[in-house]
Parts: sequence; structure tokens; C-alpha cells
Amino acid sequence: MRTTDTDQILMQRFQAGDESAFTVLVHKYQGLVLSLCRRYLGSRSPGVEDVAQEVFVRVFKARMTYEPRAKVKTWIYSITVNACLNEIRRLRSKKNRSVSTFTAVFGTAADGEAPDVSEGPPPEPTGGLEGEEAAVRVRAAVDALPEQQRLALVLARFHHCSYE
Repeated sequence: MRTTDTDQILMQRFQAGDESAFTVLVHKYQGLVLSLCRRYLGSRSPGVEDVAQEVFVRVFKARMTYEPRAKVKTWIYSITVNACLNEIRRLRSKKNRSVSTFTAVFGTAADGEAPDVSEGPPPEPTGGLEGEEAAVRVRAAVDALPEQQRLALVLARFHHCSYE
């Protein structure tokens, strides 16, 4: 089967033994993988870079399991999500900390507060308290989401992926 998708061509070359194709894939996706790890685990998590590196170790080891039914990007994202979930389980088992909060998923602003994730212009000065109350409710609602739904929100909002 011939394809014009450059990522799939790279994967076919990589599967055939061309390790330079793997290098190209790493350079193409390392920023996206690291960004997803930071957003999912929290930017201050000490193992974020290690998890991102582990993703590419897994890609390397699993190269022969890739089938061109899915996009390479989707396959790498699923490996990334699984690596992040494994890290969350590891952290929870060590009881170091919980990464299930809104701040862990969305990070913090420069002032240490949770960032404003609302769409549109900022509230009017007279509606400041109402805006803050709404932000608190949004953070609480996101905190209450199951991991998979939080992940879908992060991927759609910050990585411009479709909800599917």
C-alpha cells in the first residue's frame, strides 16, 4: 500500500531499519510530546522530561506494532497518554502527590494563581467578583472530571485535537 502521508512514510522507513527516520520523527514530535506531558502531569512535576523521553523509547521498541490505520501523530499521542497515566499511578502509589487537580493539568499563571481558561474578553470591573466565582466553579468542575475527560479537554483546548 502506497501512501503520501510523510509520517507514515517515515514509519515505514523506520520499520524497515532506517533509524534516521526515527530521528526525524523525534525532532518533529518531541515538542508536542513534552507539552502534553507537562499539561497532563503538571509543569512542576519532576519526572516530566523523563516521561517524554520514555515515550520515544516506547515508540522505538514498538515500531513494528504500528499499523498505518491510524495517523502516526495519534499513535504517538496514545503512547504519551499511557506513559502519563503510568506516571500518575506510580506517583499515587508512592503517595508523593496528586496530579488530578485543575492546576496540575492547566499549570499556574506567573502570579502563582490558576490561569484564566475562559474564552472571550475579561469581565468588566464591576463583575470582577462574579468572574472570580465563575472561575472557581470552572476549576472545581474540571477537577471533578474523570482522567479521560480531563485529557480530552487538554488535547482539544491546548493541542487542537478533535474530540474524537
